[in-house]
Amino acid sequence: MNMKSKNSILLAGAGKRCRLLCRIIRETNYDITVEAVVDNNSKLWGTKIDNVPIVNPTAAEQYKDTAFCITVSNSSVFDDLHEQLVNYCGFSNENEVLYFSLLYKIYKSYCMDTYFAKRFYDKSSKDRKIIFDCCNGLGLGGVEAWTIDICTELTKKNDFNAVILCGKNSYITSEDLENKIDHINIIHDDELGKVSFDNMMKYFLNNLPCTVVINVPNVMLIAAAIIKELMPTYIKIISVIHNDHKSMYDGYTAVASRIDYFVCVSQDIKNTMVSKSICLEKMSTMTCPFACEKNLFREYTENIDMPLRIGYAGRLDGMEHSQKRMDLVLRLIDELNQRNIAFFLEIAGAGSAREEMEDYIKKAGLERYVTFLGTINRTDIPAFWKRQDIGINLSDFEGRSISQLEAMANGVVLVVTEVSGVKEDITNGENGYYVPVGDYQAAADRIEYLYKHRSRLRQLGEKAHADIYPKSCKEMHIDFWLKILGN
Repeated sequence: MNMKSKNSILLAGAGKRCRLLCRIIRETNYDITVEAVVDNNSKLWGTKIDNVPIVNPTAAEQYKDTAFCITVSNSSVFDDLHEQLVNYCGFSNENEVLYFSLLYKIYKSYCMDTYFAKRFYDKSSKDRKIIFDCCNGLGLGGVEAWTIDICTELTKKNDFNAVILCGKNSYITSEDLENKIDHINIIHDDELGKVSFDNMMKYFLNNLPCTVVINVPNVMLIAAAIIKELMPTYIKIISVIHNDHKSMYDGYTAVASRIDYFVCVSQDIKNTMVSKSICLEKMSTMTCPFACEKNLFREYTENIDMPLRIGYAGRLDGMEHSQKRMDLVLRLIDELNQRNIAFFLEIAGAGSAREEMEDYIKKAGLERYVTFLGTINRTDIPAFWKRQDIGINLSDFEGRSISQLEAMANGVVLVVTEVSGVKEDITNGENGYYVPVGDYQAAADRIEYLYKHRSRLRQLGEKAHADIYPKSCKEMHIDFWLKILGN
């Protein structure tokens, strides 16, 4: 890295992640100087973050020989900042440091003085614990559902001491897991902060040796990767890549050499990891198991005088810059209403966008068309889907949505965006529909077609069930994980 100073860096993007990074640098006494923070918001110019000035991008040229780190997670904003710095300010791509890589370096340096100044002795005689990552809690979501299912199955095997590490209140559990949840204090809205990191390191060092199964690049991955680098025989890291967001790839590739094995939930994700020079021998793909009866028994709203039944199940995580894009769901509702399509939408799930969505629906006078169910028990998921004709998901990105697999298993006709994994299960116009990302009007077109051609509901729904049933085998999935964990 040809930098003016190896101990200086420029940060781009003055948001939450930048403020966190500046604070961690200060709290850990990391030997680096943040020269400035670049941001396009003119209202921030002249202000400071942790005594670091926020400047206009045009002022960044004076630091062009310095390392730089773009701190934003939104892909389009990231690309805009990168173009400004490289194409207009003269920064070199060779001097770019990825956000997760910088966090790793900071915490590794901190650990050398704090945790590894003393000698650790071999604990290999101790039963190796398998720790599954659910640091964000056990809510209604595909990742959480898979984690609960796989851990439940492994607890039935006497050879495996499997637990779920949970950082928030867990409100979906099974009786089999009552004594299989380890709680850890991960600070809400500060998951990557120093307090959360210290708690994670202490947990790991008290539970070595272990195997960890990581669901997202987070503080658990940083701590595990540091231990792997410094004490390689004490920990095994398996990373499951559940979606294809840029931050996922950046986080995992930043510590790829410390990760023993990658499991990708779709072929699309695996192909992307290959393009990032991850060795094929270190990767497999999996289909998360889901309940699916061999024979489908259900009814559809084939009477043209009756409203279509539409369902959504998943997180209500936000609006325009979120994964699930609840703003597009609201636009779709408006569009269907304007087209005089009679429908009844049930929304199962919780999240930060719920209150805003409910307010919008109320002000628009659409309460009779939309019902918010909140979080529902996983045992109620099949019944939820069996009363829906159509399932929607307008996400900007996914991995391979378990909710969509569950919907198809219950004969639902999906109308979803063309994200990772969709084409592995949906053949457009034969067992469901996919539309371009962001195109809620195209989704409305498909729903309107089904509204006017009710016989297609049964045709596509039954085909969806028939196509997805062979992929639902839990036994094959458990065998797959027994092999990975046993190696």
